[in-house]
Amino acid sequence: MPRVLCVLPNLRRGGAETVVVETACALNGTGRAHVEIALPQGENAYAERLDAAGIAVHDLALRHRYDVAGAPRLAALVRARNIDLLHAHLLPAVIPAVFARQRSGVPLVVTEHSVWNRRRRIRPLRHVESWFYARVDRILCVSASVRSALIEWLP
Repeated sequence: MPRVLCVLPNLRRGGAETVVVETACALNGTGRAHVEIALPQGENAYAERLDAAGIAVHDLALRHRYDVAGAPRLAALVRARNIDLLHAHLLPAVIPAVFARQRSGVPLVVTEHSVWNRRRRIRPLRHVESWFYARVDRILCVSASVRSALIEWLP
């Protein structure tokens, strides 16, 4: 059974967070995959639901959303938990996941949830995001409109 580590910035109540929690619970419940979650910052509004489903949540205890110190911690977690696939959601989680992928060799999938975000108002950040997205194995988009927006932002 493949071991998947989902990485997202936090588990506050929101769309991406709900998708991760519900998918993790569903996959663990079917026995098709063993899913765990890693958070750069440990906020977790879904703790009861995840505990009840037996899903481990790992707090990387980073100082801020974009703390690159998360990469070695995440890579160590990947090795310690024998993870087969990293699955990152939202850019603050993509950053440490890309570096952890490079350190561990584990494939990385990213789910893009947003049609628009504040970063896209800052044109030079296109190069930063492009650099990160070029280092993932697969990008999934939650809708056709998200896919179109991502292609427009990062052709």
